Amino acid sequence: MLYVSSENMSKMKSFSMKHAFKNVLNLNENDEQCGEAENHFNVFWKLRILNEDQKYLVFYLDCLRTDETCSWSIPTEFEVIFGENQARKLTKCHTFSQFCPSIRGNIYMTWQTVESSLETDGSLVVEFHVKINNFNKIAEKKLRNFEDEAAQRASDVMLKIGNHKFYVSKSLLSSKCSYFKALFFGNFEESGKSEIELKNIHPNDLQTFLEVLYGEPAIDEDTCESILDFAEYFDCKSVIEKCEHLILLKSINLSPKAIFNIASRHNMGKLKYKCISELQTSADIRSIIPKNPEEIDNKIWKELLLKTISLFEDVEIQFENAQKTLETQKNETPELRGRILGRRFH
Repeated sequence: MLYVSSENMSKMKSFSMKHAFKNVLNLNENDEQCGEAENHFNVFWKLRILNEDQKYLVFYLDCLRTDETCSWSIPTEFEVIFGENQARKLTKCHTFSQFCPSIRGNIYMTWQTVESSLETDGSLVVEFHVKINNFNKIAEKKLRNFEDEAAQRASDVMLKIGNHKFYVSKSLLSSKCSYFKALFFGNFEESGKSEIELKNIHPNDLQTFLEVLYGEPAIDEDTCESILDFAEYFDCKSVIEKCEHLILLKSINLSPKAIFNIASRHNMGKLKYKCISELQTSADIRSIIPKNPEEIDNKIWKELLLKTISLFEDVEIQFENAQKTLETQKNETPELRGRILGRRFH
């Protein structure tokens, strides 16, 4: 049995959704307004509000999973933030299932509270921050099947996590990851086995990582960080380079802060340089700095300091140039006025 002890591989999955609902006060009785559906972990979700009997404004988070072939549930904890300057917060728990696919009922506002929570343009901004407590209960879409007959015929080893089986090729995995090369062909107890059980790994995460090793397009904004954690642990440099390349091409939609954190954690030189070079203001620099300063090593802090100094020097130069321009205009104005007057009277 092989134990994989990595905190990042067993962390809870989380996502956030935000929508500005327009003209909320104009909603008629039992009218609703919806945000756009968003894909998080291969499941679509949607924010929604409802004017319930002219008494309350009710908030919904809908899980749009439509699979009726099996029972499913997604236990979550979530925080709702709304109102001007994010002044109001609610924390709740809910288990989504085919019988109860929406959060509702216990999240509502009186119309008096709604009016006091509107933005200056009359919109109501609502945010949901969701943590999924048991990610294994979400059936993700598989890009490749590692359990069917075709996979078994091409396999010479089976990786097992609980009841989940992955029939894979030793040569393929070992050619891409030095960890698997040592495990399959080194002096390990598992090297002679045709079945190896893994612990402390989510089967969905291993599924996605194996898909990448087999050439499937499984890297996106939801899977990138998990894949990188696996690539670091299993010493798979080609996958790390592939993730960096996709982020540089902007094929993966991540925030500047997420990109900077990835570049710092996984020592991606090109990506780190690009992040820092694109910082234009002090606000940009503040936006990427984590709450815990120890998450950034001293070399990166030095680069950020140099970038800050560079931005300050640029501002100084712009200020000096502006002063010179104003001074020149001030000196030229009397002379120019004299020329104009001279032309008028001659």
